[in-house]
Amino acid sequence: MTKNFTGKIVIDLPTDFCVIQLETTDLNPKEDDIIEIAVEKYRNNKIKDNFYWNVSQSNILAALLKLKKFIGNDLILINHGSFFCPFIGNAYRNNFDEAFSTNIIDIQRLFTNIENQDTIKKG
Repeated sequence: MTKNFTGKIVIDLPTDFCVIQLETTDLNPKEDDIIEIAVEKYRNNKIKDNFYWNVSQSNILAALLKLKKFIGNDLILINHGSFFCPFIGNAYRNNFDEAFSTNIIDIQRLFTNIENQDTIKKG
């Protein structure tokens, strides 16, 4: 079985990254389609550029080619990585025959990590 997502989930907050939002036809990444992609590129925690695509503009292959170039090697900041990774992973595998290997920061996991840290110094 091949993996469709091979990136790492990062738990440290960077200053240069991309924020991605996906809209899909439903919730099953094996059966449903991506119908909208919105991305903001940040440098030094400020928006530098953006990318937007929806299904009425062109096919998903054209969108993924542009997305791949737009993201480059940036980390991706995403909410609900468990939703994002299977959808984008399947789209890459189906269109490029390769895994999506960009590293992500899952906001929910980041905040869980922060909440679980011991912030009181004992001693």
